[in-house]
Order: sequence, then C-alpha cells, then structure tokens
Amino acid sequence: MINKKLHKWQLPLKPYLYANGIHQLDGKDWVSCEQQDLTLSSWRDCAVILSREHYVEQQKCYPVSNLVHLMRVIKVETQTLSPFGGQTFWSIVGKTPSGWLVTYWSVPQDVIVGLMGKFKVVLPESLLLAESVDNGIFETVGERGLFLYKQDNHFQSAIKNNLINSSHYFCNLVNRDDLVSQSTLLSYEDYQSRLILSFKKCNLLLLPGLVIPSKKEAFDIERLKEWKKPAIVAVALLLSYAVGLSIYLNKQEEHYDQLLAGKQQEMRQLLAQERQLGEVITYIEDYQFFTDSNPGLIVLLSSLEGVEELDVQISRVDLTGNQVNISGLAPSATSLFSFLSQQPQISSLDFSSTISKDRQTGLDRFQLTFTLSEVKNG
Repeated sequence: MINKKLHKWQLPLKPYLYANGIHQLDGKDWVSCEQQDLTLSSWRDCAVILSREHYVEQQKCYPVSNLVHLMRVIKVETQTLSPFGGQTFWSIVGKTPSGWLVTYWSVPQDVIVGLMGKFKVVLPESLLLAESVDNGIFETVGERGLFLYKQDNHFQSAIKNNLINSSHYFCNLVNRDDLVSQSTLLSYEDYQSRLILSFKKCNLLLLPGLVIPSKKEAFDIERLKEWKKPAIVAVALLLSYAVGLSIYLNKQEEHYDQLLAGKQQEMRQLLAQERQLGEVITYIEDYQFFTDSNPGLIVLLSSLEGVEELDVQISRVDLTGNQVNISGLAPSATSLFSFLSQQPQISSLDFSSTISKDRQTGLDRFQLTFTLSEVKNG
C-alpha cells in the first residue's frame, strides 16, 4: 500500500542527464551544461539520470526473509561486484517467491568523480524506463537505440551496437525468443516523456542504494535545515514500510508453510495409492498369466471346489490335456463319485481301479479318471 502511494507522488525535481558530460533538459532536448556551476544549492537539483553507456547492470535474487540479513549481503556484494574500481549502486526492486530481487549498477570512478559535489542521487536510465512500462520487449527508435526486457520486477537492458543490432538478437540474449514478434517500438518523444515522468515520480524506496558518495565537506546550517524535513519524512516512510513488510512476510511464510504441509500430505496419499495400484496390477497380471498358461488346471480346481466338505484327502493328480487321474482317501469313495458326477465340467467319470480299504485310516482308497470340458489352450 505504501509502495503504491509513493508512486503517485511527483517530485518537483529538475531533470539532469549524465551522458559523457552533464546535460539539462531544455524543452524536448538535452543541452550540455558542463560549464555551469552545478554545486548543489537546492534539493530539487539533487538527482541525475545516468546514461546506460556508463554502467554495468546485473540482477540477483537472494532467498533471505530477514531485511537486516539482506542488507548485510548487499553490503558485501557492492564491495566485490564493481569491475571498474568505482562505485556499485543498488536497489531492491521487488520480491519473488524465491526471495528478494536486487539490481546492481557498477559505475567507473571517473564518472563518480564528475558527479560528486553536484548531485546526491543517481538514477540509472534502465531503471526509470523499466518503471514506466509493462512486461515485454521494448526498443527505442533513433540513432542511439536502447533495448529493455521486463517481466514483473525482473528487467535487463542493453545498448544497440554491432553485436546487438536488433530485437531478435536481444531476445536471444535474454532467452526470450518467443517475444521477438511482440517487440514494442518507443519513439524518441514517447521515450523521453516516459523517462522524465519516471524521474519525477521516482519511488523513494528505491533510493537508499543510489546515493552518490559525497566529498568530505561540511554542510552549512542553512543547507542542513533544508534537508532535515525531507530526510525525516523519508526515514519515517522507510520505517513504516519495513514494519508493514515484515508483518506481511511473516503472514506469507505461515501461509506457504500450511500450503506446503497440505501438498506433502496429498503427495504421501498419492504415493500410497500408487503403490496399492501397482500391487493390484501385478496380482492381476500374475493371475492372467497363470490362467493363460494353465487353462485345464483352472477348470479342474473349479470342479473340485467343495470336496473338502467330504473330508477327501487327494494324494495325487495327473492332468494331461483334458484327461484327469486322481487318487487318494475318502470316507466314502462312492459319495465322492456321486459329487463329481454332478459337476458340469466333468464327463466320462469312472473308477480306474477297485475300491480298497486303507488299513491305517480305515478310509476308502480310490482312483478316478474323468474328462474336463471347456478347456481351451491359449
């Protein structure tokens, strides 16, 4: 909410541009004012736009939830990222599900020296342009071309040159070849108006890492009074934003923890169901293989279902095609014969030998032969 309100404010700043020298906006054109005395005399002269040619730009995402820890990381990064031995500026440009998104701009020492004592804040050209457009690929029209890719809070920019001379090459550079046909051209007038509007509506929350190091000179009392009220307001806004952001992040963390726990439970249930389904499929496949390989045995087992109620003890079974020979002991061999004769799958039932008594058990010893019907070989 604070962030949205800050975007609505327009600061009455005088637009300055550093592009191989200091320029001031005169109508629609930038006019060199290098010879003028630009020593800071008012807070309206405190900011300068830095042309894309004068810095190296990169973005990094940090999976850190604590802002204090994030600031420590940024401090270390700014001491190691500068390739020119100059100054590395930074800005926290957004929050993603994976962490904080921070953009760094490394500026050569000679540019820093040219700005010190004149301005207090540097505003990179690509940052202002990214603040003024929606998601997509953009290209400025004119002798000096600028490419910009923006996706939510992430953005990359490049100056048009012999290597990157079209939107096609720039899309390939940012790994978004799918956006080549959707590139948006910005006329010089449109680009300038966007740049100046972003300059005047600059989000104060982006400024803490964009302060130009000042020379070691004392401020006079009047200048200190002039800066006192804006500084107090800025600090109060930053503190309010930090408190609100901390509360919001804690709630988001709790929400994602609950969501993750629910998804983990669903995943465990799905894995358990998958294992059970695999066991059932294996059982069905084994059963199908068994029935296809032994059709006669399945019919035989179906025919003999119920003989256990007659206390029959089958000691041997010979199955050849659909011909069956069984032998064993039974309280009554004739009862067994009667039972089997009633089975629809059995035909040609007969005793293959005479019935005798087993001396140890007193049971009838029998040998039966019959033919199975409905036996099909797969």
